[in-house]
Amino acid sequence: MLGFIPKLGALVAAMPAPAVGGGMVVAMAILLGVGMRIAMRDGGGNRSLAIVGFACVFGVGIQSVPELLQHAPEWLQPLCKSATSLGGGLAILLHLALPRAEPTGAD
Repeated sequence: MLGFIPKLGALVAAMPAPAVGGGMVVAMAILLGVGMRIAMRDGGGNRSLAIVGFACVFGVGIQSVPELLQHAPEWLQPLCKSATSLGGGLAILLHLALPRAEPTGAD
């Protein structure tokens, strides 16, 4: 979108990196909050919270300590280099693996 408005694109390009990083932190915090609200509204309760929590922790962890990948199998390393692919893949696996609570209905 900034390509269509060159002056606005130049303004954004001139911003110092710490200011852009600060804006990204705020944007990611808002997205995480919205995601947690959706996960809790889903009705999954603790299960949904655990899935989102583990995905976030592992995604941030692999970005913070990339040396953890040196002991991973060769075929797994490309999938785990990105926090998004690791967190998303883990969330999908946990969603499929963790048992759901059976609804308790009074019959």
